[in-house]
Amino acid sequence: MATVVVSTYKVASYPEGGGHFWVYTQYVLGLQQLGCDVYWLEKLRSSGNAEQDAARVAEFLKRMVRFGLEGKCVLYWERLEESNGGNGVVSRSYIGMAASQAEALFRRADLLVNFHYAIDPALLALFRRTALVDIDPGLLQTWIATGQLAPPPHDVYFSTGETVGTARAQFPDCGITWQRIRPPVCLERWPYTHDPTCEAFTTVSSWWTHDWLRDAQGVLFDNNKRVSFMEFVDLPRLTSQKLELALCLGSWSWRCASAAMRTIWKTGGCSRTTGGGCDTGTRSLELPRRTRPTFRGREGNSVAPSPPA
Repeated sequence: MATVVVSTYKVASYPEGGGHFWVYTQYVLGLQQLGCDVYWLEKLRSSGNAEQDAARVAEFLKRMVRFGLEGKCVLYWERLEESNGGNGVVSRSYIGMAASQAEALFRRADLLVNFHYAIDPALLALFRRTALVDIDPGLLQTWIATGQLAPPPHDVYFSTGETVGTARAQFPDCGITWQRIRPPVCLERWPYTHDPTCEAFTTVSSWWTHDWLRDAQGVLFDNNKRVSFMEFVDLPRLTSQKLELALCLGSWSWRCASAAMRTIWKTGGCSRTTGGGCDTGTRSLELPRRTRPTFRGREGNSVAPSPPA
């Protein structure tokens, strides 16, 4: 049985992110179904509140039991310590195990499937074979090309982007040979259900996350789903099909939402939801079911957010 460690990004510290959680869990379940002995690896992010951090870790470990990962979640804190040579040295402390135990697991593992682009090179070097999986196609390549990210070398590179590494891509391949893959979906956990009384096409999404991307020329691109949704602003006038969306807006986003959007699309009350980083609840809107975020070029002086660290 092959031992595979899956290195994720910001899941345990983001319990409200249901969609974010499932991105990585689908890979774990797929590997398990292939007969692999799978471990979950994650660098923890502190909220600044030790009690809250402990509660989140406990809740995360409890959640992972039903996915066959009891005793197989390797969570760690990183701290940068000064050395006599002037360069910082990264030290790690693990939750519920000694560093020697964790590192023994890493050394005997057959493969690291890594989603953490900024993983510490010293940690990566403990594994015999490594694979970087790009789940932010276009973004990751731009971050690398502009020097915002410098992932340490891996043995193989995968991407969920259909044009990454091809002549059709509108961004560089960064000199990396990318192997294109499709994201896995565990149908046993996501079964098809049919409700004959259901009338609407529905989805859950976010509207605005203050997300911008700066390219090598310094041009900012709007990387929020609002851009694509606005392309469908007139859709309710063109179809009799009922279209509904539970949209995480936040009070600021709702005030700034297009007047056309607020006029044409029916709005409902607020409720709690998972994902999207929403701190004020959601508004229920009738919006198209199948929309995807796109980039729109735009120059400006705003500071683009940092890529995942």
